[in-house]
Amino acid sequence: MWIMLIKKLPTVVSPPKLSLFYSYKHRPTEDEINRCLKAYIWAEYGGLRVTAHLEDKKLRDKYIAIIKDTDKIRDGLFGYVPNEFKAVWIYYKNEKIKVYPHEYSILTPENLKSYMIKSHELMSDNYATEQIQNTKLCKGQRFVYDAALVDGCDDFQAIMVALGKDPLDIPPPIGWWRCKPKYAQVYCYEDEMTG
Repeated sequence: MWIMLIKKLPTVVSPPKLSLFYSYKHRPTEDEINRCLKAYIWAEYGGLRVTAHLEDKKLRDKYIAIIKDTDKIRDGLFGYVPNEFKAVWIYYKNEKIKVYPHEYSILTPENLKSYMIKSHELMSDNYATEQIQNTKLCKGQRFVYDAALVDGCDDFQAIMVALGKDPLDIPPPIGWWRCKPKYAQVYCYEDEMTG
């Protein structure tokens, strides 16, 4: 699934806000599941009932189903805890970064194509994606890319044609897409635009 970051991530390697990434599902560990359940039960029923509710299999399954349908889990002590059930992974600068629902927005195919054509540019993170991008491409594909531009394709569509894809299709995850500065500066602070 393709996502757009809607917040600057609090990570050491931090991708820019409004950038687009192909994401991979996160499978919560038992500790993460218990942390989410404890926060939810504490907020809803108070601290005295947490252990009893966690040990009841039916209640546990019921709470997990509720948590899976929400973006934020209320915590009686500290506000909200991250929802591990809706967390996803992205790759940025050769780092794997976990992203939570309040930090991203899921993109529809229509919106994704619109962003990629008008307001974003493809960035490469490593040698493999750089090779695909530069092939605009590899030796034989460069002619296909140039011909697609002559035929009226924009840069994004020409890349898709050179990769042997339908120019109107959703792109493969060959890198991440950075919001062009002239658009990003309308919605972002200066430090949110750099990673």
